[in-house]
Amino acid sequence: MKGKSLSLALILTVCALVPISPAVAKVGASCTKVGAKKVEGGLNLLCVKQGKKLKWAKVKSQALPKPTPTTSPSPVATTNASEAPQVEAQSKYPASPTSFENLWEKRDGIIYGTWSKVISELNKNKPSLPPFEIYRGANTPTYISGENLKKALSDVSQLYANYQMPKKVILFYYSRADLESMTKVAQDVMGSEFQKAYDAHGGPLVKCNVPGDCDDGDAYVGADGTAYMAVGLSIKPSPQMKARYDVANAETTEFYHSIQGYFYFLNKSSVKSVNGLASPNKPPHWLSSSSENITSEVLAARNDFERYRLSQQGYKSWAKSIGLEVTPEWVDSYVDIKNLNNMWSNNRFNGPGRNSMLMGGMINNILISIAGPSVMLDFHKEMSAGVTFEEVFARKFGVSWVSVSPLISKVVYDYFQKTY
Repeated sequence: MKGKSLSLALILTVCALVPISPAVAKVGASCTKVGAKKVEGGLNLLCVKQGKKLKWAKVKSQALPKPTPTTSPSPVATTNASEAPQVEAQSKYPASPTSFENLWEKRDGIIYGTWSKVISELNKNKPSLPPFEIYRGANTPTYISGENLKKALSDVSQLYANYQMPKKVILFYYSRADLESMTKVAQDVMGSEFQKAYDAHGGPLVKCNVPGDCDDGDAYVGADGTAYMAVGLSIKPSPQMKARYDVANAETTEFYHSIQGYFYFLNKSSVKSVNGLASPNKPPHWLSSSSENITSEVLAARNDFERYRLSQQGYKSWAKSIGLEVTPEWVDSYVDIKNLNNMWSNNRFNGPGRNSMLMGGMINNILISIAGPSVMLDFHKEMSAGVTFEEVFARKFGVSWVSVSPLISKVVYDYFQKTY
């Protein structure tokens, strides 16, 4: 099987769907549609995205925004200006910051600044999608059409068209029922790269992180520049899982990580993680983990800024749900440069770096609103070539991290207080 495409039989089973009475909405409970609103027990509730989950959050009665569509993007490729999503008029939203000098003054324009700069970059480019080869387990369902999957991945390649893409992408789809068989398929297809991926990640590429089911994603770039992506799917997905599957959230996320990993292939500088700590030539985990979310969330909201704004509004509820009390002192401590190459490098979900996605989302919005979406990949590009985090930051922003980290902390805490 190695070295040639493999076609696996896909067993399609049609199941009757039994109606289930909806659960009572309450703060912190799961919901199914970003922007949906309810009134329960005298509380105004809004469905918001917290990390990769959708949950109900309490808001003031006057703060409920109009719900926005959550349908997947049109499968028609955007290749010219007339078809491209248009950035909404700046006058409709607060002015975005242009540097750290006016960051505090224009902090209310940060979220729009991120969205508009990502969309502007997308409009300038054309897709540059590498060849894809897909292997699917016999018992693994299909949640997105091939056409829509290609469109979603093409959007990622279009946004980052100024960077080199992996020469080829091999994608393994599997469910828990197919875990063993697809592990064998991956071993056969990847050859010696299978063990290398295991060593680099400290565990298998093909895996399931949900007891009794599967919902997973991972990526690895091999020695010849081929990217391997593993996407584990649930047989009985929750509504929030299904919402992610419908827009290829895992696939776009892992393709983005494949582009990141390709820099380390080009510079022959890939270094194993040790005890959950990424190597010093990789950016802080808060930058890497949150940029995957921003990539997928902006692309899903490419024609609707309000949808992106809503996705960035649940920080306070998110922190509360994981038992985190955020204070100015805590934020000051988090952004301290002393965390470089220790807590910032921790990529274990339940380890000291578990707040990387929460804090990274806020910090990355600040950096992207000032310098554009290149922030998300330039740190990988330069650090993989031996440049330090502090040097890359100074090059991109003209100031040192140490000099502006107190301001970043102040803005992050201010924004945190304004969210629900």
